[in-house]
Amino acid sequence: MGIAAIGNWLFNFALGLYIPPGVQNITWKVFIVFGIMCVLAAIHFFTYPETYGQTLEEIEELFAPGGPKPWHTKPGGSKLDAHIDEVRAQSKHINYETMEITTGTTEIPEKTV
Repeated sequence: MGIAAIGNWLFNFALGLYIPPGVQNITWKVFIVFGIMCVLAAIHFFTYPETYGQTLEEIEELFAPGGPKPWHTKPGGSKLDAHIDEVRAQSKHINYETMEITTGTTEIPEKTV
């Protein structure tokens, strides 16, 4: 995170020094800087995997050798969400009024009198 902050400050500093004289003497060469930035952003987009909604273990898998390619990743879809849904489907529910215990499936036990 610190490296990202340093990079952000350095690039903003460089732009702050370059843009004012570039705008005063605007020619076609000024747009080379913006073109290079667009190319760098595209390279970053296609070479860095999406980590939004992922657990730390899943992020570690993304950056491990043999992990998925960055263009095959997508936001969300965490394995943790799938495990939570599975546990909820198998969990037991207790109705305290009738003291019935039902599972997360469609089975409903018969009342015993």
